[in-house]
Amino acid sequence: MLKQTWKTTSYPSNYKKRTICTKVNILFSIFLIFGFIVLYLQYYHVDNSIKTIISNVPSLKVTGSNRTVTFSNVYTNISKELVIVVQVHNRDMYLTHLIDSLRNAAGIETVLLIFSHDYYDEKLNKLIAKIDFCSYKQIYYPYSVQNHTNSFPGPETNTDKNGKRPNRNATTAQIKHHWWWKANVVFNALSVQKYQGLVLLLEEDFYVLEDFIFSLKQMQIAANKFCNNCKILSLADNPDATNIGRAKITNANQVRITKKFSNMGIALNIKTWNEIVNCADSFCKYNDDNWDFSLQNVISTCLEDTDTMMLMFPRVVHIGACGVHVTSKNCDSTETILKIKDKFKEVKSLLFPRSLEKHSRNPYPVYSRPNGGWEDVRDHQLCRNMTTSTAKEL
Repeated sequence: MLKQTWKTTSYPSNYKKRTICTKVNILFSIFLIFGFIVLYLQYYHVDNSIKTIISNVPSLKVTGSNRTVTFSNVYTNISKELVIVVQVHNRDMYLTHLIDSLRNAAGIETVLLIFSHDYYDEKLNKLIAKIDFCSYKQIYYPYSVQNHTNSFPGPETNTDKNGKRPNRNATTAQIKHHWWWKANVVFNALSVQKYQGLVLLLEEDFYVLEDFIFSLKQMQIAANKFCNNCKILSLADNPDATNIGRAKITNANQVRITKKFSNMGIALNIKTWNEIVNCADSFCKYNDDNWDFSLQNVISTCLEDTDTMMLMFPRVVHIGACGVHVTSKNCDSTETILKIKDKFKEVKSLLFPRSLEKHSRNPYPVYSRPNGGWEDVRDHQLCRNMTTSTAKEL
């Protein structure tokens, strides 16, 4: 019987150390690869979530917490001449009037309409589901008071380490957060789609004239002619938009150039938005829980070369008699709508202007005094965390 002789292999003295190092390197490489995979999947998920905002999927259902929302897309071929974003809370009575006015607007069929919600209500979804005159989408602000009833960024009953409650109103703070979030999400998504046009920002308690789309195009032409720094276009002056009776018909085809922008229907493109995002601290850290005063601070302190072109006769009217900032015993807007329609009959022959003229009136002074309500550092952080820097200039 043959005996098998085994040779004993001798290894260098540092072999065991090198073996341990090799194993460590392999484990580290595996961990690194796994980390890259996780990051890629997270990026892929976020990127695709944003794309669904303006994707051309005929029907997309999102279900969560026993809630089903349907995003309809009636029109498959969108010229994308204009994107309109409507910030919605829970006032369906005003939203009904806005949708009716949009329905009667010339050129509305070429628009992509995006409703941005901070309050979930099936009544609102059913109202929006009746839209058959243009393509529309719905997006939902994720940090709403409705979803955070007892914790930040919603209302809180607890105190800080000094026994004080934060000097903030969760409801008003939500409006500013929602505005910033929706603008970031929409502009980021549109940049992916290579959209080069304007984005018009409206609110649920607005009412539009039938020529507002046409007038907005005329404003673009006018800006190219005599106002290269007009990076923000506004469809109305605040006083006229809130009190249509004082609006002068003789100003129907005139615009004002000013440093003080109006929050009544502002329109801007992705290039201007990127400039605003680069000044995010001037918005997110400004001690004012109003988004419009905060944006005014951005323009005044960080974008000094930015002008606003404002229509002298409003194409957008504010009809909200009841809300966060305004309260009234009578919230019914029927009387206001009748006044608007009567005023529009007077100016009807001057609508759809062939051109717009520059008004010679002196511009409004710009006030920079903050209103407060935005002192909580957590609001600053949440606002900054919602700021996206991935939108590319078109």
